[in-house]
Amino acid sequence: MLKNYHPANMEIWQGRIDDENDYTSFRWHQYIKPLNLNANIPHNTHVLAFVLIGYQVDEGIALNKGRIGAKKGPDKVREQLCNKPCSFSQQLKIYDAGNVTYLNSVEDAQNTLRLLVNKCIIKNYFPIVIGGGHDLSYGSMLGIVNSLQPQDQLGLINFDAHFDFRKTAYSTSGSMFNQIRTYLLDKERSFNYLTIGVQKSGNTVSLFNYAKEINSQYILAQDIDRNKIQINKYVIDYFMKDLDKIYGCCCMDVFASCYAPGVSSPQPMGIVPDVFLIILKHLIESNKLVAFDIAEVSPSLDDSQTTASLAALIIYTIINYFGELKL
Repeated sequence: MLKNYHPANMEIWQGRIDDENDYTSFRWHQYIKPLNLNANIPHNTHVLAFVLIGYQVDEGIALNKGRIGAKKGPDKVREQLCNKPCSFSQQLKIYDAGNVTYLNSVEDAQNTLRLLVNKCIIKNYFPIVIGGGHDLSYGSMLGIVNSLQPQDQLGLINFDAHFDFRKTAYSTSGSMFNQIRTYLLDKERSFNYLTIGVQKSGNTVSLFNYAKEINSQYILAQDIDRNKIQINKYVIDYFMKDLDKIYGCCCMDVFASCYAPGVSSPQPMGIVPDVFLIILKHLIESNKLVAFDIAEVSPSLDDSQTTASLAALIIYTIINYFGELKL
């Protein structure tokens, strides 16, 4: 029994009901089911099954000198998902597994998330983690790594205004990818990392130098543009060509602040959602994506839940596009 894991509160899932029997009229709140990851869950036998896991932790943001509030993000994103239409086949299943909370340390929360993500992947579910601080990526990544076969080559694609590989003595929302690199190298695995949407104004010269030193790939935010989409796809394809599995994550500060004001570090010149969704769909088409996270939705900093609504749209797009491709 994990003390800082709480199974789903299904009372959140409420909304409009157009019909109680006609599936074509269903919305997510009528369809989603709970999944208690404290229990011995069954092996998924459906073609597609997605599990939402909330990471209600923003202490890592505070340690990174950021603006807190993201621990309320998971439930706000769920609220935005409630009335989304069930635009997919009933062969596709969606579960809510509840939330990880802060107990003693960020590291404890990351370890709990590691166990939950690992259980989902081993049992053939696709985990989608909703944060919460971006330090969630360390927990997710370890859960994925521990599910790999020895020959599997793993890559990380992070949509983010920041590299997030500062060197710190403890875990924060700005250090987790350096922690991941250290962990992978200790396991004699390669660190394959592509950051999409990096802001020159949001990262020091030292961090850009470090990216070059460790051969970390990136695409600047200024180069994420509809007119450059084919170049963007080429860079991503080149990055993925020798990889078997991809862990994807999106820090909401990658978007322009008019689309995502509710983040720790808003970006007035961030990327736009329509181009992001084109790239995201291209990533899904690779058939290599095994998990996806959304980080740093901060409702107390948001405007009319704009950021939570965009995060919900991203989740909706991931699930529907997988359904279009596989069902």
